[in-house]
Amino acid sequence: MKSLRVILIDDEPLALQGLEYRLRAFPEIDVIAQCGNGYDGLNAIHKLRPDAVFLDIEMPELSGIDMIQMVHAELMPMVVFVTAFNQFAIDAFALHAIDYLLKPVCTERLQQAVSHLHSRQQQRDSQRHKQQLLQALCQYTGRSIFELDSDLEQGEQLCRYPSNLTIKDAGRDTVLLPCDDIDWIDAAGDYMCVHSNGDTHIMRSSMKALLEQLNPHVFKRIHRSTIVNVQRICKVTPHTNGERYISLIDGTCLKVSRSYKNVVSDFA
Repeated sequence: MKSLRVILIDDEPLALQGLEYRLRAFPEIDVIAQCGNGYDGLNAIHKLRPDAVFLDIEMPELSGIDMIQMVHAELMPMVVFVTAFNQFAIDAFALHAIDYLLKPVCTERLQQAVSHLHSRQQQRDSQRHKQQLLQALCQYTGRSIFELDSDLEQGEQLCRYPSNLTIKDAGRDTVLLPCDDIDWIDAAGDYMCVHSNGDTHIMRSSMKALLEQLNPHVFKRIHRSTIVNVQRICKVTPHTNGERYISLIDGTCLKVSRSYKNVVSDFA
């Protein structure tokens, strides 16, 4: 587990010593500095750039809440507030604190706070790696970060959905149908008719439950009872009253209701 570089900030020397002693039980926590007031803490954060701070709230001259608001955004560490007063909790979490510990700090709550820090650090590392990747791709491809981020998000979405749809056909064995082979789907009561390469597979499911299994970037609802694989659309024909008809590459013609006309606007 990656170690976390931590600064402790409290105007009470005994509180600093006690917290530092308790944190020794966590080998992944590296206490790099201890500060006795908010100004020293602020300077230490800007100089040492810690991963996290354990910060007292009630301190003379500069409170913990006022101090943390003075930290430059790009240097902002993860914050765990440590205080004897619980009335500051709302203010603390408004500043996106990772945790809020009441003195005297018990071992169980300290363990939870450390766990929260590690979870958030993993998220931050992942996001930082993603941004570095996007910047490198931007320079290499000449495309904007926004475009690349959108493509990456779609790729992440694709990975969240199964590549096959499991269908228990009435009177037949279970079929594993590749989602890429699905042309369109329509509802028939409590059943869904899945059309693929000229065949129709019947499965018991609601429209909502089936949509949750399919990649929303590929499968779109065009009617209250119809889903289409947009990769199969080859033609969109305007009709009266704002309705449209779409033609699929297999020759199927489907009606797009007015409520869903925006779904196929890119193909018009």
